[in-house]
Amino acid sequence: MSPVFGLKISVFATFLTCVSSQILPNYLTPTDIIASRSVLPANYTPPYVFQQTDIAPKYASAKWPNGRVPYTLDPNLDASDRAEVAKAIFNIESKTCIRFVPKSTSDINYVNIERDDNSPGGGMAQLCMVGGRQWAKIKWRVAKLITHELLHTLCFHHEQSRADRDKYLDTTAQGCNIEKFNDPYNEPYSTLALLYDYVSAMHYPCDNCMVAKMPWVGDNCWNADDGALSVLDAEKINIFYGCTDGCHEYYFRTMTITPAWGREFLIYAGYDPVSGDTYYVCRAYHEGNILVGRTTPRLDGCTVAEFGVEYVKPAAESEYMVNPWNRVPLVWKATSAGVTSNNAALVALKAIPGGRSRIRWPYYVGKCALNIEGRTVYLVGRVETDGRLWAPYHGKEHYCGSYELLTCGV
Repeated sequence: MSPVFGLKISVFATFLTCVSSQILPNYLTPTDIIASRSVLPANYTPPYVFQQTDIAPKYASAKWPNGRVPYTLDPNLDASDRAEVAKAIFNIESKTCIRFVPKSTSDINYVNIERDDNSPGGGMAQLCMVGGRQWAKIKWRVAKLITHELLHTLCFHHEQSRADRDKYLDTTAQGCNIEKFNDPYNEPYSTLALLYDYVSAMHYPCDNCMVAKMPWVGDNCWNADDGALSVLDAEKINIFYGCTDGCHEYYFRTMTITPAWGREFLIYAGYDPVSGDTYYVCRAYHEGNILVGRTTPRLDGCTVAEFGVEYVKPAAESEYMVNPWNRVPLVWKATSAGVTSNNAALVALKAIPGGRSRIRWPYYVGKCALNIEGRTVYLVGRVETDGRLWAPYHGKEHYCGSYELLTCGV
């Protein structure tokens, strides 16, 4: 369905008939949070405290100031529905500076999250902050689809509506009306100069009308079943809302367009004693995976590796990591595959995600020292969710059992 600014119709979201006669408040309660614990950590409480953020002058009126989103809940949402809303809000809050707060009497602008069994498709939401009371209408009652609609509320369009979509999707099949997914505004915020993301929470499933051009992606479009944000989803939100709190202010930026000043904030990760090159953190697409690798101060591409082979990706298809004015307290922590043997352990260490697999698993940033051909070489690569680090060097992919993990020191 064609979106209109301030209005967005999609194949999404929640909520069946209320099965309880109990009158529930129009905001999430501790009971709702407890009911959502199948996804939320046991100690999770909604963090409603903010730091001020810098909002870009353009679209400032369309953003929610300081990432604060006052909300109310439809009284027709039952306890199960409210738990799914809590999961969706956690999906967003846990990786960004966005905070959904119960509407106060002083809040003029707010979103009402409401059940709408007659919503076209599966749900619909107004795009961006439109002023006054606005809505996110939900038909399907699962966190995955509620997350999608709330991202529209935050001003995010469909990933397949990006101006560069045709580089990544084949939409030429006969009988398909892909024009309905075009973004008529073609605004810069639709890409934020970040890589295209097949597994974004804002991407529709790939089908015969949207066929992934990149090898190995196949039908691995759309996001995880629980609605968790992809690595790039979180980055886009943090960049768009100018998040400066905690661990949110590091960026990955396209090598060919990033201003020269960014080079002084590259993330140093090692050096090659033979060539004399210093290595910095970068990432690039390779056959559906976004792999972490190395670049040099020349920023002439990103070297990554997979399945034992090293690949050099051109600058136009690569991004390098930058920590502006070193605001994020990044710390390299010594660890090993035996310690970080699962994703929960990596998250507990506040590991910095740098990429992802084609099936949505995050890749973290790591570096190691290896003895190769009688000399010590310092490498940078991806740490997978099983805790193993893989790094490119001299045409091959190398495994490191012990390494340093890039983490947030907050």
